[in-house]
This record gives sequence, C-alpha cells and structure tokens, in this order.
Amino acid sequence: MAAVIDVSNEEQVQAAVDACVAAEGWGVPRVLVQCAGIAPPSKTVGKRGPHSLEKFAQVLNVNTIGTFNVLRLVADKMQVPYCPSTPLFFHYCRSVPLHQSRPTATWPTVVW
Repeated sequence: MAAVIDVSNEEQVQAAVDACVAAEGWGVPRVLVQCAGIAPPSKTVGKRGPHSLEKFAQVLNVNTIGTFNVLRLVADKMQVPYCPSTPLFFHYCRSVPLHQSRPTATWPTVVW
C-alpha cells in the first residue's frame, strides 16, 4: 500500500499508518520500504548569491526528520510478534525496514 504524504508531518504519517493497519486484510506491518527524499539542485554559492537556507532546511526536514518519523511510527506498529497466518512453528515474524536514498521519490511505500 502506498501513501502520498509529507513524511515530515507527524499527523499525516500517523494517519497513513493507521489507515494501512485498519485496512481489511493487511494487519500488522512486516516490511517498510521508504524512498522519500528531495534534492533541489543548487550551488553553495551561485550567480545569485548563497544557497537558500530555507531550501536546505527543507531537505534536512524531509530526508532526515521525515525518514526517522516514518520509521518510528511504523516500527511502533511492527511490535506485534504473533503471525496467525503462519504455521504453528513460525509464531514469531521479523519486521524489516528498508531505506533507499532516492531524491526523485517523494513518498514512503508501506508494504505489509
């Protein structure tokens, strides 16, 4: 399941995670594939002066804070250890977060 959200916005991420968990048939998340990232092209100092501090702060907000925000909120839902759909000797499942650095992507993909 994919969600187009601002990964640095806690409320949007929490709503998307809750919607995924509540969706019929999805259950507990076991895999998080996150590809959110931005990289606006700009030189440190160009013909028009120094790089915009606001753009740099936005890059840090999405690429660093947003990545951690999604990870922490999905990891909280991954804490349920029992997988009823597996055979009896595989009662405990492992959850895996995957992070990909890709500036052209703008959303995380949450896969159950």
